[in-house]
Amino acid sequence: MIWSIAVRKDVLLKIYIAFIFSGFTVFPLYYNVTEKTRSLMGIASLFIWFAVADIVMRVVNPLKKIYSTPGFQKIDSAVRSVGDLPFFLICWGLVIVMWTPAFCSMFPGTFGYDAPVQLLEWQGKIELGDQHPITHTVLIGLLYDFVTKVLGGTPNAGIALYIAVQALIVSGAIAYCLLTFRRCGVHSVGIMLTFLWFACNPFIQVLTMNSTKDILFGAFLSLFLLVFWQILRSGKWSTKSAVCFVVFGILTCLFRHQGIYFFAALLLFLLIAPRYVHIAKKQMVSSVAVVIAFFEIFSFVCHSVMNIKPGDSREMLSVPMQQMAYVCMLKIEGQDINVSGAQLKQVETFIPEAGIMDYQKNTADNVKATFSTEAFTEDISENALTYIKLGLQNPDKYLYAFRNLTEGYIDSDDMGYKSLMFMYSFRVAENEQIQRSPLMFDGYLDILTNSTLSQGYQRTPLMSVLFKPSLCVWILAVMIGLVFYRRDYKLWLVALPILLLCISLFLGPVALIRYLYPMILLVPFMVMCIIKPV
Repeated sequence: MIWSIAVRKDVLLKIYIAFIFSGFTVFPLYYNVTEKTRSLMGIASLFIWFAVADIVMRVVNPLKKIYSTPGFQKIDSAVRSVGDLPFFLICWGLVIVMWTPAFCSMFPGTFGYDAPVQLLEWQGKIELGDQHPITHTVLIGLLYDFVTKVLGGTPNAGIALYIAVQALIVSGAIAYCLLTFRRCGVHSVGIMLTFLWFACNPFIQVLTMNSTKDILFGAFLSLFLLVFWQILRSGKWSTKSAVCFVVFGILTCLFRHQGIYFFAALLLFLLIAPRYVHIAKKQMVSSVAVVIAFFEIFSFVCHSVMNIKPGDSREMLSVPMQQMAYVCMLKIEGQDINVSGAQLKQVETFIPEAGIMDYQKNTADNVKATFSTEAFTEDISENALTYIKLGLQNPDKYLYAFRNLTEGYIDSDDMGYKSLMFMYSFRVAENEQIQRSPLMFDGYLDILTNSTLSQGYQRTPLMSVLFKPSLCVWILAVMIGLVFYRRDYKLWLVALPILLLCISLFLGPVALIRYLYPMILLVPFMVMCIIKPV
């Protein structure tokens, strides 16, 4: 009886939210405050988050009644009177208009992160490898060459074309998101708020004008999940939906290698889906299998036929190598640390002492640059055992090293390297360089810079919550809780790729805002999955 009352009053969900959000609140403070202070703050935040969850859950339902007022009903009727295609084109055009000042003030766009290396690979100046998605490298190279070699344009114009094409794709994905929401019965007020969030978010504007692969990956992942969500909600599987499912799935994999793991996991959970989950199981399984098969064939052709060098798997070992480097560095420095001489010697077989001593707490790039994947995999069982033993001997040090790499995803105000959103350096020739040349709206660039680098949005109460990049991780936590609370297997299928993306971020070499971009794009989608059960 007590158990049924607890479930009926949503107590379990509130407890889950309280524990998860309390952990998010306290984790970044690890090692910055004393253990006693941390414990007190953890207990206090448990009660605070429980109270916040209770208030929100009590307020949400009454707010829905506002939509039934005559004024809001007229707005909804007017929006729904527009056909699907005109609605899509209007939304697409409005997003483009809202983003035009950002494009003009950041012209030709920020050519940074990995893109300069990719263009060098395309030009044959360094060896081509698939550590960066081949598809993305080819797209940048083709558009750049079309402008500079075919049309005789400048390098700036070549990059500007790529950024323009990218912005059109992302804005088109946003317009499709708004159309999907309308088709699934989302009230027009919610659609308008979603539009404003997409169009006005400074982080989305700045990063959409950036050449990193994460932008197109985020757009294609969003399109795939929207199609998937619509199929699950409607229960209909048409030829059109199957084609969109497969095409967007393939593009997701081609623009980020992690995509193949999403689909492998999705295939597994589709196969074991319970009978009461009414999905077009055969069609979905076969479509996911097509996506996986296409990617594997594509990879085989790239590696075996075209002799493109495979990427180094050390990227996936960023957290373990950083944790081992940290404890070994303390040992070398003579601190009281539980590391034996034999263990130190074992680690130095794949991370040389120079790499260990070059450890930096918020990025694994320095250690990764000296890490030998070949030496590590040569005796992988012994090296993996050493990693585990060092962790058991120094759990607090391992947790500290992990916290330093990932705290930016939980509290983005402490995220480092934000300036990379605006930085780039690429010299095409001795006297020819890609450089920022604003077409107009010079002052708008200052607004974007202040809003993102200086957290200017934090001075506005509502914006300080909505535009916080790490908001997407917090919303995902609620979404996962609802999966188990509602016993909604369809919602689990939708949440799975987003969860795996988030996990891959926490296992990466550094917390960068660009890695969060796909999840930032998915914030309205996750909110709708929470509000409207699949």
